[in-house]
Amino acid sequence: MRSSQRRGLTLVEILIVVAILAILLSVVLIKTNARKHFRFLAAAQRKSHVLQLQKALSQAIVAGKVPQQQIPAKRDDAKWICQYSYRGLDCTDYPVQGVDFSFLVPDYLSEIPVDPEAGTGAITGYKVFKDGPFFVIITPPAAAPSSSSSL
Repeated sequence: MRSSQRRGLTLVEILIVVAILAILLSVVLIKTNARKHFRFLAAAQRKSHVLQLQKALSQAIVAGKVPQQQIPAKRDDAKWICQYSYRGLDCTDYPVQGVDFSFLVPDYLSEIPVDPEAGTGAITGYKVFKDGPFFVIITPPAAAPSSSSSL
C-alpha cells in the first residue's frame, strides 16, 4: 500500500488564510482612517460654530446690542468666549477673564457653540478680538487656524 503523505497546503486552506488576513487588514484600516475622519469632522464643526457666532454677532451689532468694551482691540489680547452658564462677572472676572456672549441667547443663538475638543469648563474654545473699528474676529483654537472668520 501506498503511504499518503500530505506536503503543502490545499487551495481551500490558502483561501481561508487570505480571507482572514483581508478581514484583519480591513479592520486595521478602518480604525486608522476613523481618527482622520474624526479630526475632519471636528474641523468642520469648528467652522460651522465660527460661522454661527459670526452671523449671530453681526445681527446683534446691527441691532446695537453688543457691549463693545468687552471685546479686545488686538489679536494678541484676544479673549476666550465664555460658555452660556458663565455670565456676567463669572465670565469677565478672574480666573476666566473672558467675553460674555450670553446676550446672543436666545435672540440670535439657541446656545453658545462649544468647540468639540478645546471647550472646557467656563470657555467655549473660541476667541474674539477687534480688527480695527468695524471688524470683530472670531477664531477657533490653534488646532484649526484656517476656520477663523471676521465681521
